[in-house]
Amino acid sequence: MQQRHLIFFASLFTVISTTQINYFEAIANLPIVPDPVTIFGTLIILWTNVTDCPPPSCECVVQANVTTDNGTYTVEFSSTAPSIGSVSVSDLKPDTLYSFTLTCTGTDDNATRLIRTDYGRPSAPQNITVTLVSERLRISWLAPAVPNGPIHNYKLTKDRETISDKIPNSESSYDMTKDYVYGETDTFFLSACNINGKNDTVCSSPNDGKDLEPDTMYSFTLSCGGTDETITRHIRTVYGRPSPPRNITATLVSERLRISWLPHSVPNEPIHNYKLANDFPLPRIFRLWTNVTDCPPPSCECVVQANVTTDNGTYTVEFSSMTPNIGSVSVSDLKPDTLYSFTLTCTGTDDNAARLIRTDYGRPSAPQNITVTLVSERLRISWLPP
Repeated sequence: MQQRHLIFFASLFTVISTTQINYFEAIANLPIVPDPVTIFGTLIILWTNVTDCPPPSCECVVQANVTTDNGTYTVEFSSTAPSIGSVSVSDLKPDTLYSFTLTCTGTDDNATRLIRTDYGRPSAPQNITVTLVSERLRISWLAPAVPNGPIHNYKLTKDRETISDKIPNSESSYDMTKDYVYGETDTFFLSACNINGKNDTVCSSPNDGKDLEPDTMYSFTLSCGGTDETITRHIRTVYGRPSPPRNITATLVSERLRISWLPHSVPNEPIHNYKLANDFPLPRIFRLWTNVTDCPPPSCECVVQANVTTDNGTYTVEFSSMTPNIGSVSVSDLKPDTLYSFTLTCTGTDDNAARLIRTDYGRPSAPQNITVTLVSERLRISWLPP
């Protein structure tokens, strides 16, 4: 009987995947970020998409030509989307060009970006003087020492009343339109203003350029020749503008953004609260979010039907290129404190989802029929509701 020999070959294959840098920009290609451009006056948030870079052996860092933190920042990746990471570089100077280089272990590739910070808050105008010219006051000044961008305009207020907020940047003086009343005391504030890339107006603080520190007690003594008498007053300056929070970071946690920070280095006051703003005024806009699976583009499309008059009430859901199942839709020009209906439908299914949502309270119109009358030698202000 002939014997047959069965021979088994065991082979070991090693598959090596190379870390790949796919994306590195200061633009968040994510639907959960209201404004995708994350470039600010003193902060830049960079976003990256890196594949085949398994933690904890793989690490990505950003090298920047700044002096803080030795210019090295570690990329923080999302727990729900491990390929998506971000890094925040703060304490930057406005209107300044910086270099950022991303490197990751496991690859010799790198990505470099040159990014200029947005326009910031300028310092106050210099050498402000007030002179009397032909019975009228003339306010003169020099441009700010630290403009933090191309000055857009100047703003002049008198006793907390805005005289003009559209003084051109080419001007260096302003003539009042009414004659000066002798013996009258007026307080003027002149601010320089920039308009940044998000169309926000940022103006210099009235306290800028002063030699006094905010929230500080000072002693003032008045003495006059011809008498030994003096008058002393102890006065504390008002609270000033605090410096920005430090080490601001934005990380993706369970498909939501978490903003973290450290307290101000120069508070100039007991900090009352923090304000987090985006480009959407809440009473006038809704952004609805959805998670739809097994709906491949372009054959699949999802729309939201709303009982509003703009755009025929139909809005197409926009899905993220990096997280295709997550989408959002913005419905704007809504009325404050109003109940709206929103219905989501998608091709490929008869299911739908409906929500009733009321917009937030908005800015009321002014009170009506405001009158001022004299009652027993005192002024009475009366009005009707808006």
